[in-house]
Amino acid sequence: MSSQNREGTTKTAELSPAASIEKSTSSHLPSLTLEQQRVVDAYRLGQMEEWLFQQHLADDPVLARYVRRICRGRRDEP
Repeated sequence: MSSQNREGTTKTAELSPAASIEKSTSSHLPSLTLEQQRVVDAYRLGQMEEWLFQQHLADDPVLARYVRRICRGRRDEP
């Protein structure tokens, strides 16, 4: 992703590897609610303990499917 500043030079925004993976598989992912996205974000940022994240996955099949698809990518899709 790039954009030009006032001087006419191009600035490039670097994406993290996780963002690149997520972007490439996003068309095959289920939509998340705001609350589900907050759970994922909190876990990714280290603000949620593993056991609690696993509990969310056990209680929420849509969230579990999202995480499974992010981790596995398209190659394992049915």
